[in-house]
Amino acid sequence: MATSISSLSSPFSTAQTTTAEPQTKAPSTSEQEADTVEISDSAQAIALNQQGQSVSQIAVSMGISTQEVDSYLGITPTPVPTTSSITTKIAAAVS
Repeated sequence: MATSISSLSSPFSTAQTTTAEPQTKAPSTSEQEADTVEISDSAQAIALNQQGQSVSQIAVSMGISTQEVDSYLGITPTPVPTTSSITTKIAAAVS
């Protein structure tokens, strides 16, 4: 008994193959917010300083005073000598 070629079934001839595509969806706004990290002003000032920005550049970019940036960075201002302290030191040196 002869079998015709057209009557043979082949898994490749008429079967449709489908591949499962990965389900990708854009993260929702709430998921994006969950991935956002907020750092404190002091941590931001330190990070900007480590990147090479000056105190005044940091103050301008963050919208705060240079004194506040100084405090975040642990910079203490050098006291300006007053005339009375200078006079006292000169008097002590002369005596």
